[in-house]
Amino acid sequence: MKKHALFVVLIIGVALIIGIWRDNQGATHNAEQFSTSHFPQAQKVPQFELMDMHGNRFTNAQLQQHWTFLFFGYTACPDICPAMLNTIQKVSQQIGGQFNTQFVFISIDPTHDTPQNLKEYLQQEKYHHTPIIGVTGASNKLHQLAQELGVHIEHGEEIEHGGTLLLINPEGKMTALFTHNKSDPLTIVQDFKQILHHYARNA
Repeated sequence: MKKHALFVVLIIGVALIIGIWRDNQGATHNAEQFSTSHFPQAQKVPQFELMDMHGNRFTNAQLQQHWTFLFFGYTACPDICPAMLNTIQKVSQQIGGQFNTQFVFISIDPTHDTPQNLKEYLQQEKYHHTPIIGVTGASNKLHQLAQELGVHIEHGEEIEHGGTLLLINPEGKMTALFTHNKSDPLTIVQDFKQILHHYARNA
C-alpha cells in the first residue's frame, strides 16, 4: 500500500513539473513575438491634416469611431513594410468585420507615393480583401506627425524606419503599440481583444 501511495505521489510530481515546463516554454515563445505596450492612459494624437489615396482630406476626424491600426512606411520598402502588410492582412482576416476596425498605411515617401501610386499599390490582388487606407502628405507634416507619435524615420540613401504598429481607440487616442519582432498576427489579435475588454470596462 505504501509503495502504491509513493508511486501515485511520484506520478503527480512529474505531471506538475511537466506542466510548469510547458507554461515556461509558452511564456518564452510569446516573448519572442509582438511586444505590446498598452498605455494606462490613452495618449492624445496631435492635430494633423494629410490626404488619403482617393484624394480626400485625412485628419483626426477619420480616426473617430474606429479602432485604427496605423503604421508608417513606404511602397518601395524592401522588408519591414511587406512583412507588416502581410501581418495586417492576417489580422484583418481573423478579426473579420468585427469591432469597426480600419487599417491605415501612412507613406513617408511622398515624392514617389502619390495618392494614385498608393491606391494602385494597395489595390493589388494580394491586398484586395484587406481594407487598408493609404495616406500621404507634405514631407514636413509627415515627419512632424511621426516624431510626435514617437515613430523613428531617417532619410538617407535609403529610408530607415521602425516597424511599430500603433493602435488608436474610437476616441482618436493612441492606446497601444505593437513592436515588431516576428509577424505573429495571433498575438496581435489576442492582445487587441484584451485591450477591447479593458476599454469597455473603463468606458
